[in-house]
Amino acid sequence: MAGLETVMGAMLECTCGSEPSELVVDPIPILVEGLPAGTIADFIGDENILPFGACAIIDVCVPATMPWVEGDPTVLMNEIPSLTDISFSQCLIGAAADVAVGGAGAGMVFITDPMNMTVFV
Repeated sequence: MAGLETVMGAMLECTCGSEPSELVVDPIPILVEGLPAGTIADFIGDENILPFGACAIIDVCVPATMPWVEGDPTVLMNEIPSLTDISFSQCLIGAAADVAVGGAGAGMVFITDPMNMTVFV
């Protein structure tokens, strides 16, 4: 799978959030165009994924995100797949609301701007 590498400061959007957020990656010694690169392990709420303003489900956003899906297994960083522009994460608060109301897709976190970094092929 190819995709744009996602780095520190990439813009994120949650389907239940009122404003965008930024990705904060764990400090690993791998840089892409001078910025720390992200991996699928960078999913911890309030640490890697900052709040998205107000939450449509619980008023105040408290990211309770699961590991990123669709990382690039061909580009490993410390043996962890890299995070790309097509990766996504599910917020457990949104998932709980989906179950309660029989819906699907609430609390999905997407990368809206990976900072337009290097394309891996």
